[in-house]
Amino acid sequence: MEVQVHGTTSPALNEHVNQQILGALAPMLSRVDNVQVKLEDVNGRSKGENDKRCLVTVRIKHQDPV
Repeated sequence: MEVQVHGTTSPALNEHVNQQILGALAPMLSRVDNVQVKLEDVNGRSKGENDKRCLVTVRIKHQDPV
């Protein structure tokens, strides 16, 4: 299974995302083809706490993406 992280990140954030995804999907790893994680700052350069978005797409083998 492959975890792809898209967006402006750091190596530490990529590792954290990978660990969280692998931990959450551990019981069904054999059924998962890949996972895409998109991280983005929804209001650009403005500062603020509630301006992040995380979209996770899980592709299960032989199924449509969830």
